[in-house]
Amino acid sequence: MADNTLAIRFSEENYSTRAEVAEALGTNLIEPIWVTILSYRKQYRKQLNLFDITKVPFTIAYMPKIIEKIETLEESISQYIVSFGGLQPGSVSQYTVFRDVVIHELKMIAKINKINVNDVALNNVYEYKNTESLYEPLHRYFAALTHLDKNPKEKFDLNTIKTYYSIISGSDLDESFFRKDEINTAGQRLLVDREYAGAPTQEIPWLMDNLINYVNNSKDSFVTKVAVTSYMIAYIKPFEKYNAEMSAILTKLIVSLSDVESAAAYIPLEAIALDEKGLLASVSREIQRSRDLTYELLRVIDLFSSSLDMVMDKIAQVTMTAVKNSYTFGESKEDFEKEFGVSPSEQIIETKKEVIEQPKVEQPRPREHKPIQVIEREPVEEGPSDKQLKRMAENLLEEDPLLKKKQAHFYVRHCTKGKYYTIQQFKKCEGTVYETARTSMDDLARLGYYKREQVKNKFVYTPIDKE
Repeated sequence: MADNTLAIRFSEENYSTRAEVAEALGTNLIEPIWVTILSYRKQYRKQLNLFDITKVPFTIAYMPKIIEKIETLEESISQYIVSFGGLQPGSVSQYTVFRDVVIHELKMIAKINKINVNDVALNNVYEYKNTESLYEPLHRYFAALTHLDKNPKEKFDLNTIKTYYSIISGSDLDESFFRKDEINTAGQRLLVDREYAGAPTQEIPWLMDNLINYVNNSKDSFVTKVAVTSYMIAYIKPFEKYNAEMSAILTKLIVSLSDVESAAAYIPLEAIALDEKGLLASVSREIQRSRDLTYELLRVIDLFSSSLDMVMDKIAQVTMTAVKNSYTFGESKEDFEKEFGVSPSEQIIETKKEVIEQPKVEQPRPREHKPIQVIEREPVEEGPSDKQLKRMAENLLEEDPLLKKKQAHFYVRHCTKGKYYTIQQFKKCEGTVYETARTSMDDLARLGYYKREQVKNKFVYTPIDKE
């Protein structure tokens, strides 16, 4: 009998294909082991309302570590929304982030189209200065990004897909805008173990309808929907040209519809379609054999996370520059470093030395939140029991479906009027990393449970009344 520890190793530690298991064990005689692995995965497998060309349903195995990866990425997206929203409209910081990220995105589109281009030319595309016909695909893709930025709530349907394909292809489309020419490959002509390089043209409409239905009606995370869409566009190849570009823009649309809105345009998900490591082809072959989309989900999570890290690093960089440039006359360099943890720009220091007096600017008062009822406690020797607090948190979750369990757990324990709570308290109480704690406390403030105030160089949160 095969050892069940191998099933855990090749499913939890690394979700391996049969070939990868054989390579790792140094033998092709792994049938009993592979059966055990599939049996182990079965308990986590979910059948999707999504079908392949032969109308067999796809599945995903939601292993505990995969769920953890999805939740981590969702938390990172929440943090990104906060950071993106902190960019002042029309500011130099916002312009720098937008320009640098778009240039990075266009660089990947240029690779997809095998266009040699440098950063100067890409900056000219961004500035609408470059009119060379060679760069026309980049201009059109930039137009699609701009359209997404301005229309983040468009429905994921055929009309929207047609709109984006018209922009990216630069063509006026008739009613039937899907691919009309068959893809004729040796693998697609096989009767046994047929491998599709693209769907037969007569199958494209219903396959795309099936994808649209899944995206709009599935309760799966948007992370899973991005993975499903990236695979299905590569699998079906519904368009004569620009399938990779359409995959990138449609996955961004899915993210935008998940409360990310315009910020989705500036997450460089083009990396998923570009597939620089060349994993998509091997993943696609494995999925066609097994109908197991878990392989694509893991590929997408890694690329999605890296893309998000890239833009978050860019935001942090420009924000830090803005902080350095905020050094004011009258405060010592040492005090600035102590408060912000960075040194002010030397150029700014020299400039500020020339200033004799700087007018004081009255800081805007914190925006008042709509009053909501707070859970008040009379000062007693002993507070509510753990059982009572647990029930209070459960009631709160039932009353407000937007809350997460850890937020409710923290709030019922930290809801005394007149007191101020910190991100560090949430981090310690709920056992999270700092960024998750900050996002959670900001969400609680946004939902009206706390009022966020700034005291020196940190934020504090105080409960506010509910009606």
